[in-house]
Amino acid sequence: MDLFGTEYFFGPAMVIDVSKSKEISLVQLTPLRSELEQVNFVILYTGWDRHWGTKEYFKGFPVLTAEAAKWLVSLRLKGVCIDAISVDAVKDTPTLPVHRILLGNDVLVIENLTNLHELIGVKITFCCLPLKTQHADGAPARAIAIL
Repeated sequence: MDLFGTEYFFGPAMVIDVSKSKEISLVQLTPLRSELEQVNFVILYTGWDRHWGTKEYFKGFPVLTAEAAKWLVSLRLKGVCIDAISVDAVKDTPTLPVHRILLGNDVLVIENLTNLHELIGVKITFCCLPLKTQHADGAPARAIAIL
């Protein structure tokens, strides 16, 4: 039996520009509550994809706070997306608290996105169909935005 049906991997989305922050907190998110209540996916544009292919990509990337993750869960989203390697500071928090908060509440985590700057302020449908795998903690997906 599949945990998530295919319908869980697409829906309306909003890209939020958090590129000036090292930590993505409630301060950036709560003012957008009414807009975020209208979408299935919150996509965090940090600008970190510019480091793809370099050593810098794997260290010092912006992360989501646990408090912000708990608040996002309250919105009943399908997923939280980011253009960095993780929503958690993996070196300092090997227990991955943000992943646990999101995934523990059936909120998908989609990482390593690119070209999000082109979608800020644009109404999109987000689609991220993963490869079907067994006994895995994640899967590659083809993520697209439909304008």
